Amino acid sequence: MGFWEWLGGGGGKSRRAKRVKEIQNLFFLPETKITLEYKNIKNIILRIKSPTHLHISSPYGVSVDEIESVVRKREEWIRSRLNTIPQKSEESYKNGGTIYHLGEKKQICFSLSARAKVSLQEGMLEVEAKSEEHIKEAIQKWQKAEAYKVYAEVLAEWEREMGVKISHLSIKKMTSRWGSLNPKKGYINLNLSLIKMPRRMIEYVALHEMIHFFHYNHDKKFYAMMSEKMPDWQSRERELREWKRKVEC
Repeated sequence: MGFWEWLGGGGGKSRRAKRVKEIQNLFFLPETKITLEYKNIKNIILRIKSPTHLHISSPYGVSVDEIESVVRKREEWIRSRLNTIPQKSEESYKNGGTIYHLGEKKQICFSLSARAKVSLQEGMLEVEAKSEEHIKEAIQKWQKAEAYKVYAEVLAEWEREMGVKISHLSIKKMTSRWGSLNPKKGYINLNLSLIKMPRRMIEYVALHEMIHFFHYNHDKKFYAMMSEKMPDWQSRERELREWKRKVEC
């Protein structure tokens, strides 16, 4: 049936009471289930039902094109809300607990020390700190230093590929987005949590932000360039969503 597929059926009164459709192949949310329900209301309402489900309520008589236009205009809001839905992390910042680093699970081995220190030793994360309560603080400081090195390498690769220049890299804990770019100044912000994920996730987010040097909005030209530079970007986007469920962001 094309872009929209019927989820609900029936005829007559019952069909008018509840008509539900599902959007297929919406280019900027390829793995999100998007359902549309016609109701006796005055305005179009968007609701995030889960990390992978957006529900749209619409007045009767509103065309599919109008509804699709509203969804596309609210892209940034939709993405931010999907990213802020709480997920259960698999990480535990305690002695014997585990965290992720560059896509690999690392077990924490804690020892008391007046000076905080973190190092990788044969797959174990050796953490020295004043107390077990300081483990998380010590690890996050170490992760930030690691992130600067890895992110800078990834950005340098895309700079050469795209012929652009990043003038400043900022790494932050962000709850609603993976990154942002100021194309006029060349400033880029990347989420600290990306250092927990495989390098391919960092590459995906860095490219996504750097394409804003050429295309400000997430329009067809933006995603055409994504496909040109990274043909598997959609699978990486799906993978990124899965990683968000594993790590503490």
